[in-house]
Amino acid sequence: MIDRIQIILSLSLIFLLANIQAQNKLSSSEEINILSGLEVRTAHLSQTLNTISGNELHMVPDSGRSGQPIKVSFTINNTEEFSAFQFDILLPSILTYVQDSVWLFRGTDHIVIANQVNQQTLRIVAFSLSNQPFTGNDGEIVRVMFDLDGSAGTYNVGLNNVTISNPIGENILTGYFPGFIKITAPDISGISNINFGEVSVLDTLNYEYQLKNTGNDTLFVIQFFSAETFF
Repeated sequence: MIDRIQIILSLSLIFLLANIQAQNKLSSSEEINILSGLEVRTAHLSQTLNTISGNELHMVPDSGRSGQPIKVSFTINNTEEFSAFQFDILLPSILTYVQDSVWLFRGTDHIVIANQVNQQTLRIVAFSLSNQPFTGNDGEIVRVMFDLDGSAGTYNVGLNNVTISNPIGENILTGYFPGFIKITAPDISGISNINFGEVSVLDTLNYEYQLKNTGNDTLFVIQFFSAETFF
């Protein structure tokens, strides 16, 4: 009788462990909007039940001046080993990829490839020929340089087709976080109407006119010109 009870308990334990493992493999995808300063970023999360794993790709938001190149960084934080990754960067019109300008970090014998799929999509692929894992559990993983050209403002940069692969080829991605690029520019402003009051034609009036930089970059005033003859 005791042996029979032990067998039943053992079978129950095996069933319980198998049920837990099956639940751990169940996952669902969810999009969450995150307010970062004045910008809204969409986080794409894959929820895994009863697990504490986290393997995420993040774009680091950045800013630059129009007409100048900008280097955009991406990070991966991981609780599991990974040996390869891939993702598509959905480019706004202000960004143009500079050929052969991609840098890989945390690798050993890894190779990184940047392929322009179309005008709006740049695909980044990195892998190891010997299936070696990347080093570390956090930090910058790849950096890409673009030419920046456009009007001042904030532009969203999307991510798509994101995969983080472990050494046995499983996609262990749990979430990815797009970002944005801000083009900075100066903007000059001042009062448009000046009241000099009553001034004799034989007198001279000095007026201190103030200009303000209401933009988000350095303003250089090289010359002042007015079509009015009394200036």
